[in-house]
Amino acid sequence: MSLRAAHPWVFDDCVGRLIPEGSGVGPTTDGGERIDWDELSIMTDPAPVEVEGSCQTGPSPADAEALAESMRSYSLEATAPVAVSAGGTEGLMMDVKIEAGAIVCRPATDGGDFKPGVLSPVFDQNGSFLVADGLETGVASGEWMRLYLFDVPEGSSMRILAIAIVAPEARFERAVEAAAPVVDSVEFHAP
Repeated sequence: MSLRAAHPWVFDDCVGRLIPEGSGVGPTTDGGERIDWDELSIMTDPAPVEVEGSCQTGPSPADAEALAESMRSYSLEATAPVAVSAGGTEGLMMDVKIEAGAIVCRPATDGGDFKPGVLSPVFDQNGSFLVADGLETGVASGEWMRLYLFDVPEGSSMRILAIAIVAPEARFERAVEAAAPVVDSVEFHAP
C-alpha cells in the first residue's frame, strides 16, 4: 500500500498533522510537534471496541463493511457508511461524533502501549487513562472523525485499512478538504 502526502500535512509514522492557518497562527518551524493540530491517522486492521460503560474488544471484523456496521452499533453518532472510490479502490466513508468526555477505550498491551483501535484518533490525549485487562480506557476529545475503510486485496499482511481525519467541528471541513488528495492517492499493490 502507498499514499502520497504533501503540504499542508506533516507526517510522522502513520499520523499526519495539518499545519494550522489563519489569523493568530504563527509560522511553523517545529516540524509538527505542537499539540491540537488536526490529524489524519492511518490504521491497519483496527480493532473494534465498545463505547458503553463496560469497554470490551469485539471480534475482529471480517471486512470494512462489518467494521462500519459495528461502529454504528456503538453508543455514538455515526452516519451510515457510503460507498466511495479512492485512488481506484472501492471503500466506505462515514462520519463519527462522540461527545467530549464520553468514555472510550482501545486495546492495549500490559505495558500500556496501545494497539490500533478504530476510536484511537478521538482519544483526548490530555486526559487520564486507565490500562487494565488488555484495554486502555479514557475519554473522547469531542472532535469529529471522517472515517474511510478499505478492504485490502487478499495476500496482504492486513485485511482492512482505515484512514481517520480528526478535527474539532469548527475546522472539520478544512481538514476533510485538505485530506482529500491524501485519501485519493491510496494505492494497493499486489503482494
